[in-house]
Amino acid sequence: PPPPPTDFFEDKTFFLYGDFEAPERRLLQRYVTAFGGTLAQYMSEKVTHVVTAQEWDETFEEVTAPPPGPCPPPGPPRDPVTP
Repeated sequence: PPPPPTDFFEDKTFFLYGDFEAPERRLLQRYVTAFGGTLAQYMSEKVTHVVTAQEWDETFEEVTAPPPGPCPPPGPPRDPVTP
């Protein structure tokens, strides 16, 4: 039997934007859920990834724009990873 899918999309929320053929939409939904992702019914701030077959839409800017206000201070420096 094939190995079980991993949680590659864990903590990621996908929005399928625009028109997809029904079989393609079902396949995309299966991929996202099989790899631990979440599907959003609507565009919102929870969406981390947009999947579309269309050109870039200006409404995507609303979700990709950083929130207004000051940026949080940077965290402490990390030690470099050595092999």
